[in-house]
Amino acid sequence: MDCRFEPIVLDANFTDCVQFREDSYFCSFGTSEGYLETIGQNGEVYYSKLLSRLGSPEWGYFHLWSGDELIGQLEFKSHSEIAGFGYIHLIYLVPNYRGLGLSETIHKFLIKQLKLMGCNGAVLSVSRENKRAVSFYQKNGWQYWKPNHNHQLTDFFSIEFCL
Repeated sequence: MDCRFEPIVLDANFTDCVQFREDSYFCSFGTSEGYLETIGQNGEVYYSKLLSRLGSPEWGYFHLWSGDELIGQLEFKSHSEIAGFGYIHLIYLVPNYRGLGLSETIHKFLIKQLKLMGCNGAVLSVSRENKRAVSFYQKNGWQYWKPNHNHQLTDFFSIEFCL
C-alpha cells in the first residue's frame, strides 16, 4: 500500500488529531473516561502542546496519508527516562487501515526518524490488552522493560537500535 508521512498541519487537522488521540485512548484503556483530562475540556491543553512542539528538533509529529485520505498519526520525542533513547507517545491508524500491513512501514519510519534525532533506542507504553501490538513489538525486537505505574493496564517496552 502506498502511503506517505507528512508533518502535522495543526490548523488544517487539529480536529483529526483530537479524534485519533481519543480513539487511541479508548483502544488502550477500554474507556474514554479520563481522556478530557489529558487534552483539556476543549482540547486547549493538547493544542498548546502541539503548537509549542511542532518544528522542534526534539519532537516528531506526523500524519500518515494514503492519497488524499488521512489515515494515521505519530507522536514521538528524542528523549526518555533511558539516556540516549527516544520515546514514542502515539502510533495510530484509523480502523479501516489496521491489519493491512502498514505496521512495518510505520515502524521503519519511526526508527529512522529517531535515529536521525540521535537516539540509540526507544521506549513506548502499550496496553497489555492489545495483544496484537505487543506481539508485533516483540517480533520486531522490543523487550518488556517495566510496568507503567501511571496506567494500570500498560507496560513499557524498549528497543536498542542497531547502528
